[in-house]
Amino acid sequence: ERGLRLPGKARLDDQIGAQGVLAATERIGDARHESARQLLGLWYATRQAGLEAALWRKQADLYREQQRIVATRVKRGDAARLDQLQADATLAQALSQAAAASAREQAALAELKARFPELPSPDDSLARPMAPKGDQAAWLEHALEHNHELLMAQRALEHARLRTRRAEANRMPDPILGLRLANEQGGNDRIIGISLSIPLPGEARRSQARAHLAQAEALAEMEAATRRRLAAEAAANWQRAAAGVESWQRLDEAAQAMARHADLARRAMELGELGLTETLLVQRNALESQLAAGQARLAANEAIARLMLDGHQLWSQGNGDEH
Repeated sequence: ERGLRLPGKARLDDQIGAQGVLAATERIGDARHESARQLLGLWYATRQAGLEAALWRKQADLYREQQRIVATRVKRGDAARLDQLQADATLAQALSQAAAASAREQAALAELKARFPELPSPDDSLARPMAPKGDQAAWLEHALEHNHELLMAQRALEHARLRTRRAEANRMPDPILGLRLANEQGGNDRIIGISLSIPLPGEARRSQARAHLAQAEALAEMEAATRRRLAAEAAANWQRAAAGVESWQRLDEAAQAMARHADLARRAMELGELGLTETLLVQRNALESQLAAGQARLAANEAIARLMLDGHQLWSQGNGDEH
């Protein structure tokens, strides 16, 4: 006996199989995309930690030089012993902060190397953030057009709809063709028989079709919810990228002004025209301004890279791409 599929069922089965292959391909693309997101996060976390460590080391060198100047002035009697203690304490605090920042940098670098061992370590290059070209609508279209998670949801929805159609078609049972061979009377009579049987459909097939329909409706709602969520994420990414560039520009201008102020304060202290407490406060403000500007620059570049990555404008994510 052999079942024979009615016309149309074989075509639906082929389409169901093809959709399954496409869904698996989208899952591979989504996994690669998530790996790329992890790379961006770890890379910029390492850069942030490295920036903080470098600034604290630079600040410690400045405090060490001030400590030497204060010690010389104390020996000449031009400064009080209290200034020497304050300079020593400030240098010790800066060295402690530098050591803690270096430890965070090494931890972030170790995590990056553990997950992506073949990549080189980040360098100290300073990339100037550039505002993304195009408006929010264009980047939203890019993000939704190439998003593997959304495509995966669409493939799953189409797969469920095909299975629903297949279950509806299966309400008409497939016929079964049989062939019977027999020998009787010691082989004198040979009987060849052909049978055709058609099972009677029952409530089970109808219930199975309704179950597939309900599953397809649920996946349609999930696909719509995924689209709305990804659209909101894309809009937020564009806003962070656009606002991050402007924020960095303002903070960079402030950091440059504070750096000039700190240089003047340090010269004034060397000439005895400004006290140590005021000089340390100015230098601490300059350090915080430089740190804020550097963090804003890295945050803007990360937001731009994330926007380009989600729009498939940063790295190729094509099928069979090995790079």
